[in-house]
Amino acid sequence: MSDTSPAATPLPSAGARVALRVDYLLLTANPTEAAAANEVLSLQYEAEVGEAPETLQYRWGYITPQGSQSPLTVALVWLSDDLGTVPAYATAKKAVELLHPQYFIILGIAAGVSTDDVHLRPGDIVYSRFVRAGPEGRGSTLREVPIHQPSPSLIRASEKVGSNSSWRNGLDESKWKAALAASALPDTTPKPQVLTGEVVSKDGFVGAYDPFVCNCVGTYPKLAAFDMETGGVGRLIRELAEKDRPPAYLFVKGISDIVFDKDRKAEFERLSAQEREQHNKEERERWKPFASHASVVFVRTLLSLLRPTRHKPAHPDMLWRPVERKPAEVNAGCIGVYTSVEPEAYSTLAASLLDHVSRDAADGPGGHLKVPHLWPGQSPP
Repeated sequence: MSDTSPAATPLPSAGARVALRVDYLLLTANPTEAAAANEVLSLQYEAEVGEAPETLQYRWGYITPQGSQSPLTVALVWLSDDLGTVPAYATAKKAVELLHPQYFIILGIAAGVSTDDVHLRPGDIVYSRFVRAGPEGRGSTLREVPIHQPSPSLIRASEKVGSNSSWRNGLDESKWKAALAASALPDTTPKPQVLTGEVVSKDGFVGAYDPFVCNCVGTYPKLAAFDMETGGVGRLIRELAEKDRPPAYLFVKGISDIVFDKDRKAEFERLSAQEREQHNKEERERWKPFASHASVVFVRTLLSLLRPTRHKPAHPDMLWRPVERKPAEVNAGCIGVYTSVEPEAYSTLAASLLDHVSRDAADGPGGHLKVPHLWPGQSPP
């Protein structure tokens, strides 16, 4: 394994185990953020799949949703050297092709803004309601490219987590106090809040109050944060949606630095670009450990509420095949069934899929199917 692996804890003897199908896939921008994620999630295994030079390193483990006794698989991948939408696209593509996740969440840190509509502070959590991605165009504006938007069902789940402050119980108090002390803030400072808004994703860091940031704030009133990975993931999901059902995705990040604050704009405009950049860098370094930690704690609570709807075959002999019926029995909703040599596994799978298709089609082109399934002996509706 490369020394870029976020091995926050010694690997157990079973560390070579490989997960080839996961329920949740998490992506961070670098090994440092991945180590923070692993510290919270305690992922037991480290693995590498694929053939060089297209290998994928990841850590994986289990999480048990609330009210369930069945653990679900979580995998964590990270960008090693290059940052930006293109490396994020490439890493996400490998991970989705090899691990087949149902949910894909981008976590870590991001730069935030504070305006009349979205008032953010360092340490706060932002989840994406809408993502804009693309390179900078003329006049320091964003030249948007089409991408798939975040999953409505994941947004609703995040709203539920954010509306209840109990998720903060999982925060490491020492990390919170260290961030406050480094910023000369009192211990009575309110704990992180959870907000949603638009995210702008582009290659390269954004500078405090630079022309690009100011233009984006003026153009997108609901803008909350900037990052360099989500645009690449959104582009991949859009491509997958044209051919197959893609994983549902969401951006959930902790704010490490504020690059636009309407209340301090005049103050910072008096500084040189170099002074603004230095202030921005120092603030990011102070808050990065806690912001990374807080985003993972929030995501851990979010994952505990989700219920992956697909059923993983319990036996390798389970196969997918079209339903064969006489012309008089053919129905538009008859798209196929699983068959199995194991009656118990068959009945479990049937119940799982029938429950799955009863859900609303909430995720657009890649959403849940709204068609009935027919099982042997079942008549068309």
